[in-house]
Amino acid sequence: MACIGAKEGGGFKLNYRFRWYRDSKAFDSKDERNWYKGEADDLQKGIETVRLIAQAMKAKGGGKLWELLRGNLSTRDFMDLLLHQPFAHAKQMTKAEYEAEYGQEGPCPAPGG
Repeated sequence: MACIGAKEGGGFKLNYRFRWYRDSKAFDSKDERNWYKGEADDLQKGIETVRLIAQAMKAKGGGKLWELLRGNLSTRDFMDLLLHQPFAHAKQMTKAEYEAEYGQEGPCPAPGG
């Protein structure tokens, strides 16, 4: 899983996660998860970087590659599109639950943060 977002003051931040599944549970599993962060000066470079990362992960682990670009979709419409993908699993958390699990500087912005 990977995402690109704009940074305050310009440029883009890249976040991606690789997960080694121990079982078939989407939640509450002790899977190994590795988070990585990077930066790009422009959006196209960031997209290409994420594509290269995804291709490398696919080559190592197999499976199917999926790409969703938000484009002009609202955040709500994009999340609706994402959550209806066959690979997507979602768990709603409060900001306090998120910070308890991931800390204040977790891999993605906390709800309401």
